[in-house]
Amino acid sequence: MDLLNHLPDLHFLRPELLALLVLLPLLIWLLRKGVTRDNSWSQHINPTLLQAMQGKQNVARKKRTRTGLLLTSLALLLIAAAGPSWIEKPQPATQRSDNMVVIMDLSLSMLSEDTPPSRLVRAKQKIVDLLSMRKEGSTALIAFSGDSFVVTPLTDDMRTIESNLAALEPLIMPVIGSRPDLGVDQAKDLLAKTGSSTGRIVLVTDGVAPHQIDRITDMLTSTEFELNIIAVGTEEGGPIKLPDNRGYLKDGGSVVIAKTELAPLRALAIENRGVFSELALNDSDLEAINAAGTLLSSEHQQNALRGEFDQWEDMGFLFLVLALPLCLLAYRQGGLLILLIFISPQQADAFEFSDLWLTPDQQAQRQVQQGNYDIAAQLYTSPRHKADALYRSGNYEQAAELYSQFEDAENLYNLGNARARAGQLPEALEAYERSLEKAPLNEQALANKAIIERMLEEQEQAGGPPSEQSEGQDSQQSSETNSDQQSQQQQSQQQGQSSEDTNSQESGQRSSQEQDENQQDQAQQSTSNTTDNTAQSEDEAQHSQAMPESTSDIEQMNQQAQQSQGGSENSDPSAKKAESLADTNLTPEQRKALEEPTPTENQSMAIEESLSSEEQRSYEQWMRRVPDDPSGLLRRKFEQQARERSREHYSEEPLW
Repeated sequence: MDLLNHLPDLHFLRPELLALLVLLPLLIWLLRKGVTRDNSWSQHINPTLLQAMQGKQNVARKKRTRTGLLLTSLALLLIAAAGPSWIEKPQPATQRSDNMVVIMDLSLSMLSEDTPPSRLVRAKQKIVDLLSMRKEGSTALIAFSGDSFVVTPLTDDMRTIESNLAALEPLIMPVIGSRPDLGVDQAKDLLAKTGSSTGRIVLVTDGVAPHQIDRITDMLTSTEFELNIIAVGTEEGGPIKLPDNRGYLKDGGSVVIAKTELAPLRALAIENRGVFSELALNDSDLEAINAAGTLLSSEHQQNALRGEFDQWEDMGFLFLVLALPLCLLAYRQGGLLILLIFISPQQADAFEFSDLWLTPDQQAQRQVQQGNYDIAAQLYTSPRHKADALYRSGNYEQAAELYSQFEDAENLYNLGNARARAGQLPEALEAYERSLEKAPLNEQALANKAIIERMLEEQEQAGGPPSEQSEGQDSQQSSETNSDQQSQQQQSQQQGQSSEDTNSQESGQRSSQEQDENQQDQAQQSTSNTTDNTAQSEDEAQHSQAMPESTSDIEQMNQQAQQSQGGSENSDPSAKKAESLADTNLTPEQRKALEEPTPTENQSMAIEESLSSEEQRSYEQWMRRVPDDPSGLLRRKFEQQARERSREHYSEEPLW
């Protein structure tokens, strides 16, 4: 009944294919001509005898039945291909590609407390609310002060953005100031790389200078990107409170009052196809800028009302379902057996029960956890993991061949380790230098490069034939890099001997040995604690020294930053770091750096699980010494990007 109601709407999406139905009568005539014109045994055998031989069946009637089924199925297939349709269904008005870039102001004025607890805290809370509303599309986060930096590129993982957001504060920025125009320029580049002509920029700031408004407008004139602005702060303003109770920011001895001018921000947003909103306690400001991206533009809404986005549904599959049984009835048994000739059998492979549940890489990972590195090297399909397994099994030359296939800094570092362990010191030095060209701040590569340089210098001073030098390389390297392992083996041997001779030793000697060991452990723990406290005190001292208290301090810090950026272009940081390391005594940790390649995340977990209880305690002690400082990581990331840009900073730009 439903189909009868839609019969007036029946039409074909591809009606030109119905013209092929004209050829069906011609096909019927050709088939009938073939039936009546019989050149088979019927011309030579008596019809009665022929019927008896064929099971008393009428061959002509059988052929006519098969012909009728074939023609009916062909007609249904042509109708299905023509696209019959009688149901109209609405389609999505636009393809959802809602890309948004959030720009956060990290100038010193964000430390003002006119919107308690502070502008910075309120801005972070608002961005967190914005991220929670984003259910579709990609989002990026940019932070700016005196320069602009991408904190998180376009992604749909809002948790990553939120975790980076918590570490943002004005004092981690390498250049202090207020350059929202640089942030908008970076946001425009991020949106342009997506290939979409539309995108939205959300600027969370407390002010834009007049000359920067003109720059931003010129940037966005040739694009269709929207600039939405959320203003933080009040027009009355407030003083800029410095952290650690260091008072307020001063300019010429007077306290700076940071005011938020709303009128220029409102005009900037409207001029660039956006919406202006003041920071609110509820979600009204986010709803005003359509943070969730659920609303369509007015043009798309009008098109939807006119029905321009409705589409007729192709119902040809129903006729296809009807045609398939008829094709099966008209099927002649044995007609498709010829296709088996062209089907090549699959190659038989060796099969194990573990192949049902684990991939070769997963099986190799289990062998790594068990310490069977030779077997793991045979199972791994990834060249990188195979090289790591070969390295751990002692096949350094084969591992070096696989590492040489890669050109990234990490694998070049591992290539240097493998060549060093194989006794190829000049080649190892070259690999470390190539790795440092791509990652100049890799301290492990710098330390290993210093080790190789010192060994080569000692060989040059000692002299001797090349064969003796190569042997000396192996022995010297093994003596330096395996010092920790030898000491551990000696300790284990001593413990074994002591355990064998416990019956002949006196209890006083055993107690004295235990007391000596406990004293050594306590000394190591106190040393690690003092180093931790020293490192923390040094970080706090550097942090307090970098704290500006006046505008003159800000200008001096920016000049120093610009001089360091300019000097970094003409200097080789890796060479300087290597020279400084070569002049100092190498620690056991630096010597041990040559023993293991850089592990991946899964391998590091496997290594940690394979350690003994004593090694795990030592590992945990070292891990506790690594400071949990996400702000420091972002600070170093921003400093490196600032050095690569070496951008000039003009005196007319605002400092807060």
